[in-house]
Amino acid sequence: MRNGQSAFRFFGLIGFAMAYALAAGLARYAGLSLWIVTALAVSGAVAFLALAMVTKIVTGAESLTYYHHQTAVLLMAALVLSGLRAPLLPYLDIAVLGIGVFLVFGRIGCLKVGCCHGLPCPRGVRYPRHYLDSGFPGHLVEVALVPVQAVESLGVLGIVCLGTLQVITRRPPGSALSSYLVAYAFLRFLLEFFRGGTDRRFLWGFSEAQWTSLAIVCATVGLETHGELPFEMWHRFAVVAMALVTIALQFHPLLRFTRGLIDPFHIEELAQALELASDLAAEQRQGVSQTIHLAVTKMGVQISGGCLGEGGTPVRHYTLSRAGGAMSERTARLLAVLVSQLTRSPYPVKILPGRSGVYHLVFPMIEGPMSGALSRAHRYSSFPEVSGPGALNRPGDSAV
Repeated sequence: MRNGQSAFRFFGLIGFAMAYALAAGLARYAGLSLWIVTALAVSGAVAFLALAMVTKIVTGAESLTYYHHQTAVLLMAALVLSGLRAPLLPYLDIAVLGIGVFLVFGRIGCLKVGCCHGLPCPRGVRYPRHYLDSGFPGHLVEVALVPVQAVESLGVLGIVCLGTLQVITRRPPGSALSSYLVAYAFLRFLLEFFRGGTDRRFLWGFSEAQWTSLAIVCATVGLETHGELPFEMWHRFAVVAMALVTIALQFHPLLRFTRGLIDPFHIEELAQALELASDLAAEQRQGVSQTIHLAVTKMGVQISGGCLGEGGTPVRHYTLSRAGGAMSERTARLLAVLVSQLTRSPYPVKILPGRSGVYHLVFPMIEGPMSGALSRAHRYSSFPEVSGPGALNRPGDSAV
């Protein structure tokens, strides 16, 4: 998608210009050399482009991973400062804030082109079908997604403002550097839970970025403990909070299961099962096939589907159950929200509890009488209703 790539580069150039403007202004305020700041900006751009080129040569695909580039740019800055025999921490404070400004605009570019997108949600940003040309996942086309790129952009803007204030108020050198590293790592650790891409690497259920965030916070606190960076008590709290979240999600059965249900890989698997069930339901209605397929996801969710009703008033339905045990109502409600979004239903979804932990999700037609097994649909009013994306997911609406 050439227009999307152009938009991404456009915001990248704006981000670089704004980053240099902030760095130059802070350097002048703090009495630092503008020439050294310029050298850092040029070397940082070289490091960024070189890493992007090497990644493309090695992997065969263009890929920009923020943490990789942050590390490369900061290491290059440290080398340049050492070669120029300039004080390290004052300039790294400014350099990391410049990186943050670049990221603020970079995430806006991500939002525009559809990369680094979020999980399905009742309301959010949607990407139309032509985004498929750029590799956007087909099962999420026209599905409302968490605008995680915009949330990260705003969060990083706040972190940059905090670091800028630390430089202006003449906090000890290294304060802005450590605060940015810890604050962004904490933000990124949390936002990764809302990311919907399946192109990331995972270990024990946590993404590479989450493990990197935890490592950065621990390393920063370690440097503070040894006096290499200014001491900040709240950085310790960040380490403890991230560790507790990691332990809870890894070992608490309910939290681990719930998190597994909204895992990007499980959502993709669920979408494939729904598509197959819908295709078979269409074949049943046309009399082509009477096959009923029962799909089982990696989380043990069993799903089948079909059409009920006669004449011109069919009713789409899905049956949900859990392999090896009864499905809870809480799980059924969560899955109903996902099904509603992934099927892009313009109708509200009804949940009909069955026997032995089995639940039926029904998309009733608004017009016409219902017949057959669902002629007793007056029972719907006594069960919870899960609202779908509704008009927000109608084909043809603008997405971004």
